[in-house]
Amino acid sequence: MDLLGKRVLLTGASAGIGAELAAQLAEAGARQVLAARRADKLGEVAARVRALKGEAHEVLADVANPADCKRLIEESIAKLGGLDLLLLNAGISMNELFAEVKELSIFDKLMATNYFGPVHLTHHALPALLASHGKIAVVSSLAAKSALPTRTGYCASKHAVHGFFDSLRAEMLPKGVSVTLICPGAVETGIREVSKAEGRGSAAPEDVGSGQMMTAAECARQSLEAIRKDKRELLMTLPGKLAPWVRMIAPGFIDRALLKRMGLV
Repeated sequence: MDLLGKRVLLTGASAGIGAELAAQLAEAGARQVLAARRADKLGEVAARVRALKGEAHEVLADVANPADCKRLIEESIAKLGGLDLLLLNAGISMNELFAEVKELSIFDKLMATNYFGPVHLTHHALPALLASHGKIAVVSSLAAKSALPTRTGYCASKHAVHGFFDSLRAEMLPKGVSVTLICPGAVETGIREVSKAEGRGSAAPEDVGSGQMMTAAECARQSLEAIRKDKRELLMTLPGKLAPWVRMIAPGFIDRALLKRMGLV
């Protein structure tokens, strides 16, 4: 996919990977609708896109709200005249041992944002994507390919995302709509701090120094490259590529290594 002139809806555009995706899409000449919950942060990203001579339309929306999903697609199609790329980046995390979870509503919120949001958005966008022979790209996580302590609800939501979009990809194969699943590992986005601030984290964070984490800009670069090349799936980093295979052979080793790395044993 050549991104020049492509009509793109980007969710979760107000910070982190989303903000970098928006900037790099602008540099590639894409026309964008940028969606997020925080008006101030979204405005900053839109201004950055326009400073790069890119087209940006801001729409406030919470993808956990089905009505917002429908409205977001309708407004995006109206502003852009159609849709070529649905780039689903919005997501939330958790950082809590399941035995210490006080409110199971955390799990409802995770599924509503990370899984049902993409399902609703895709449902409403599909007619436009079928018309343009467009593309769906989902920023998921390596947690979709493995299991992580303190991330029970998060992993479950990402596994659900992969099950849905792998099935949809097969259904869309004869119809000309492709699907790319993007799986970053540890990225410098501030998502853990947001999780704690919103009551989805109290456990110690992963023992990963900032020097070992991928930058949001590099994550966005790799993501857009995978979209351009129409990849089915992108697993970032060598450990991310190897972990699913090692888990099949020695699952106990992976579990113990993760517990030790996170300071939980």
